[in-house]
Amino acid sequence: MTFGCIDIGSNTTRLLVAEVDDGRLREVLSRRVFTRIGASVSASGEIPPGKVAETTEATKALADEARELGASQIGVVGTAAVRHASNREQLERSVLVTTGLRLRVLSGTEEAELSFAGACHALEHVRGRLAVVDVGGGSTEIAVGRAHRAPEWSESLRVGSSLLCERHLHSDPPAAREIDAACAEVYALLAGVEPPAADSAVAVGGTATSLTGLVGGRLTQESLRSGLARLYTLSAQQTARSPCFRSSAPGCCPAASRSWPGSQRGWGVPCRSLVAGYVRARCCRWPVEAPEWPRPAAFPDWRRTPASATRRRPR
Repeated sequence: MTFGCIDIGSNTTRLLVAEVDDGRLREVLSRRVFTRIGASVSASGEIPPGKVAETTEATKALADEARELGASQIGVVGTAAVRHASNREQLERSVLVTTGLRLRVLSGTEEAELSFAGACHALEHVRGRLAVVDVGGGSTEIAVGRAHRAPEWSESLRVGSSLLCERHLHSDPPAAREIDAACAEVYALLAGVEPPAADSAVAVGGTATSLTGLVGGRLTQESLRSGLARLYTLSAQQTARSPCFRSSAPGCCPAASRSWPGSQRGWGVPCRSLVAGYVRARCCRWPVEAPEWPRPAAFPDWRRTPASATRRRPR
């Protein structure tokens, strides 16, 4: 069967169309549109009417494409920028009226759990406790647990590439004082985060893909330090021309990169990078794994009780 998922994020609106057969996912199409909701949000926390209309039209175009490819069911999810918008109901209503699809706004806990579950499905022979990190435009999700189970611990932090870029990086290339300010915010947020020990770690999403291309291997403290030193000398235009950053908004790359040295400091193990969108991949599998959920022209509700939104430690 063919399913589709549209993910409305802080920087982009993305589509994944995939065939799911015997628990395995085969990508049919992956598409993105830079809608940049995060950068458009006003001081009052509202998404401007024009941006609501633009994002709705992008969602409709992607949904039409998914239907043309034979998707029998299409889910639409929203992450941090939508989650924190004071008028997110306007976007939910606009998407429903225009596309006939219900926009499901994920909580931070749900987003972390979906990233973790999607990464686990892509890995084979995972032993011990696994850490999954996903740095997005408006939030960073960290989850730790054992493969193919609910995470034992998860956290969603309101820090991401778009937020750091808008708050701190105003020069091109960024000035040293701006980088220091972005670092200070990241480390302040991470100061109270105490993830349990992990035997291995993976990074998912566009930021991870870009950083892996930059450093040419696993994401370690040493490789990141060297790669970031090069990245900070590049202008946004130079970054945009680099093949390493085709999956990211080029102006946000230095900001996104700042989250990595801190987010992996608690494990002492290098991160591997998985390049697909694992929230979208997991959403494509959901109707197959829980067949009682689907209903026509709408993404199924999350009817199983999600893990607690509070931080949890393993016993």
